[in-house]
Amino acid sequence: MTYFFQKIINSFFGANSIFARAASDSMPSFVIQNPLAIEGGLQEILALIINFLTNITFIIAPIMYLWAGFQYLTSAGDDKKIKSAKNTIIWTTVGVLIILMAEGIIYIVQDLLMPQETTIPQDASVLYEEF
Repeated sequence: MTYFFQKIINSFFGANSIFARAASDSMPSFVIQNPLAIEGGLQEILALIINFLTNITFIIAPIMYLWAGFQYLTSAGDDKKIKSAKNTIIWTTVGVLIILMAEGIIYIVQDLLMPQETTIPQDASVLYEEF
């Protein structure tokens, strides 16, 4: 019974294929291609996601503002409906601000984690030119 479970565990974790490759040097080599085909890595993927969310936000936000206005106009003085309309306006605004700040946050984190190299000119006289 334990042999059966050992085989199942080895098949899930690939232990048999690891030991087989170590024992044989004639195994063909292969390269795993990036399925997203994005050269910039994680930074580029995050930028694409933020751009997509920004585009979606500028489509959905005006619709939500119109819906909140419709809720407010049709509330007929009902405090619960007025509060719902105000909450819709507030949370739509918060969502838009978060999406707008997301791109700035990416640049801030990028500068903190990967600061740009500064170059000093070879000829220091460039720094002391007359105005």
